[in-house]
Amino acid sequence: TGDEADLLVQPSSVDFGNVVIGETTTRTAELINNDESTIRLTNLELNEASSGDSNHEVFEILNPWDGALELEEDESYTLEIEYTPEAPEPYGAEISFNTSISDLPTETIEVRATTPAPELLADDTVVFDRTPAGSSEWRLTELENIGTADLEIEDIVLGGHDENDFDLAFPVEDDEDPSQPAGTESDMDSPPSVLAPGESAWIRVHFTAPNDDFRRTEIIVRSNVPTRRIAVAANSDAACLELVGGSVEFGLAAIDNTTQQTVTLRNCSALSETVITNLTLGHLDDDENFEEGGDIRFGIDEDSLPGDLAEGGSMILDPGETTSFLMTYSPLAEQQDEAVLSASSTDEASPLLADITGEGADLECPIAEAEAQIAGTNVWGTDVFGVPLDDIEFDGSGSYDPDGTDVTYEWTLIDHPQNSTASLDNPESVNPELRVDIAGPFTVELTVYDAAGIASCDPSIINIWIEPESSIHVELTWDVPAAPDGTGTDLDLHYLHPLGTWSEAPYGVYWANSDPDWDDGSDVSLDIDDLYGEEPENINHDNPDPNYDYSVGVYYFGDAGWPATDARVRIFFHDQVVLDLEERLHNGGASNGDFWRIADIGVIPPNTPAVDQLQVYDELTESSGFPAN
Repeated sequence: TGDEADLLVQPSSVDFGNVVIGETTTRTAELINNDESTIRLTNLELNEASSGDSNHEVFEILNPWDGALELEEDESYTLEIEYTPEAPEPYGAEISFNTSISDLPTETIEVRATTPAPELLADDTVVFDRTPAGSSEWRLTELENIGTADLEIEDIVLGGHDENDFDLAFPVEDDEDPSQPAGTESDMDSPPSVLAPGESAWIRVHFTAPNDDFRRTEIIVRSNVPTRRIAVAANSDAACLELVGGSVEFGLAAIDNTTQQTVTLRNCSALSETVITNLTLGHLDDDENFEEGGDIRFGIDEDSLPGDLAEGGSMILDPGETTSFLMTYSPLAEQQDEAVLSASSTDEASPLLADITGEGADLECPIAEAEAQIAGTNVWGTDVFGVPLDDIEFDGSGSYDPDGTDVTYEWTLIDHPQNSTASLDNPESVNPELRVDIAGPFTVELTVYDAAGIASCDPSIINIWIEPESSIHVELTWDVPAAPDGTGTDLDLHYLHPLGTWSEAPYGVYWANSDPDWDDGSDVSLDIDDLYGEEPENINHDNPDPNYDYSVGVYYFGDAGWPATDARVRIFFHDQVVLDLEERLHNGGASNGDFWRIADIGVIPPNTPAVDQLQVYDELTESSGFPAN
């Protein structure tokens, strides 16, 4: 005769992530009676997952109840589930039990685990400082299997560029300290064939300098994971400039029309800035020397040049930084056109000379026509304004070929905010979609091709501006450098009312209390509980109480077997960024993970400046869980 009982299961699914084969891990799921009525639970079972994952026998409920379990008001029961993977294959199970709740006669808990697999962690680069001509030096770099199954090494070789100036050897463990390599006298000619989970191996890279010029090659590691390439740079404090892709290829282009293409330059130095002073078009003579000018059908769009290059000045690229500009092609006949792009810079060791090719075709170029809208609004245009997590719909159906052939589509996300992981869905369709994950500008370009493969002379550009609507907007993004796409660590964004305690309802806002009612006229919520870093976590707070300061923090909840995680938090007030911080977190754990206390936010009444106080802490407490306040 009373109200229906309410059973809360936390979490609703149990995820073991990556566990090393043969090791045992335990996770819990809590069953909580959230109402006044008694709940009776019976028939507890662990069976094969409904998704079809096999081998559920590797899971075990350590504390099943006998017969029936009765939960009184606010009473809870914690199920302990154990997992021991036996082989590199998928595992899954399903826990089910009957309840006395008429609307929920059967409750299920999904149990899942990532397929045990090897993962290779390696340095991105090996760097030698300036080495005098004729002398030799060596550097060590380490390979580590941070996965959960054996890493089987096929071979490790040098490839490309100046490989003859380098050599590889493979140190063995030091007898007194196995965590360190032994001396060069015991180096092996071949690498180990297998690295078990958690095991490491070393590569000793030798370099003999033929001169003082910048030298480079790469180490290619082939194994039962995707091939890993480690860049090797010597004399790398010298400036370095390269064209991304190595050349500029326009393909077929319509005669008497101008086709555009984006060209990107990169500073390939590991340590030094590179200064670009001039971009010039020309040809190579018979002796492979560059000569400016000549009969050239290609051009550089002066308005698109970065820095002060258009005015005859220069621009600076930091190590690893890129810059882009537009090149044009205007063919006059059905023939192959060629030229060379020269870039003058402080890279004296290897001046940039890039081939440019294109072919004229006696056809008209197709016309690209794109428009976009916020999903469901029916307001189309080339300029779109939205908020984080909006879905953007694109339409290229207005594109056409004057010659009457069908066109194909190529949509490209050419600009996005730093740390955005957004990507176009179905970029070769007429109607792709894009979820804009964080605040900032996005730019999408449409190029269409006719049946002959001729590209549209001018791409169609969509500019998207994403700004938060709420009074206070807090954004968390993160990246796990060693993790493959689609997996990662679990960070949690936390927002705290001064009357509350971190990670506790009702005044702590986080994954388990995402939409609280503080009964103060404000509206506060967390939009996503992201487990792997594929999407941001955003907290929005409208009409905050001017009498209170609100706190922001990040907790490292679960590491899933991965190492350090790079987190970034931005705080917005009425669409303006007032704080942008980055931090590296290392340890995950349900009760003892890293906690990053970021700031306290103070607000004052409307019609005055939005922020009265922003108390920045930027304090990382390692492996200690949540602070007291």
